[in-house]
Amino acid sequence: MKRLAFTIMFVCLLLASCSTDLEHNRNSKLSAPASRAIKPKILFEIRYVNFAWGIQRSLIYIDHKGGIYKYVFTQGDNLFTESGRNIYTEQELEDKYNHNRKLIGSISPEILAEKVKLIEPASKGKYSESVSRGADQGATTIACYIYDEATKHYREVVLNTKGDVNYENLSNSAKDLVVWLESLNLSAH
Repeated sequence: MKRLAFTIMFVCLLLASCSTDLEHNRNSKLSAPASRAIKPKILFEIRYVNFAWGIQRSLIYIDHKGGIYKYVFTQGDNLFTESGRNIYTEQELEDKYNHNRKLIGSISPEILAEKVKLIEPASKGKYSESVSRGADQGATTIACYIYDEATKHYREVVLNTKGDVNYENLSNSAKDLVVWLESLNLSAH
């Protein structure tokens, strides 16, 4: 009788163990996309700057969750100085975007993941010559960010700039990103 009780208990423990392993495997498969989630918080940016008749500055950015945000600088705001830098901490970018920011749309996770794959190849692109197009137009710049996990810094990659001076990143990935971002009909000004 003890042997039968031991056998039943062993079978129950074995089934419970198998059930736990199956549950763990099922949960691992379900959470796999989340583990491949996009880590950098800031991905894309479209900004407009014009200093011709006073300061005009507005910006749209897309975050890692697909949120599309817009902000506009108003009189009295602390003006974020870019000073030719292209390396930022996350806090510096948050400070840059923290001006009357509001959510204006979203991108599906599938499309966002597809577009994020183009950032790295775009970062390796060469640039066209700068061409002067006029004065007092300001500039609209479309950019993306490469995140360095080791240093926790973002590096801006300009995809194109149009306005007083025009130039573009010549990589096919950069051109594809510009076409996609422009197709969203997001106006930074």
